[in-house]
Amino acid sequence: GQSWVASHTPQELARVIAPLFPDNDEELLAVVAERYGEIGVWKSNPVMTEEAYHNLIGIIKAAGVIENAPAFADIVNTTVAEAVMKE
Repeated sequence: GQSWVASHTPQELARVIAPLFPDNDEELLAVVAERYGEIGVWKSNPVMTEEAYHNLIGIIKAAGVIENAPAFADIVNTTVAEAVMKE
């Protein structure tokens, strides 16, 4: 999935994900996809770093979804992602 996102335009991504967001038009989804790309949301490999985890937790907390989060080491296992990157 990461390779596909990296090799397609925000408009193409919007077209594919549009059925998952029926209340939003493709133009808005393309703008969001482009902004996500600009701020580095789309990653090029599946290994979650501790920094990325804390950034994600910060976003989720700011949205009011959670107040506290488990420690990185207690919830993240990168074994499979690291093995995939070696192939």
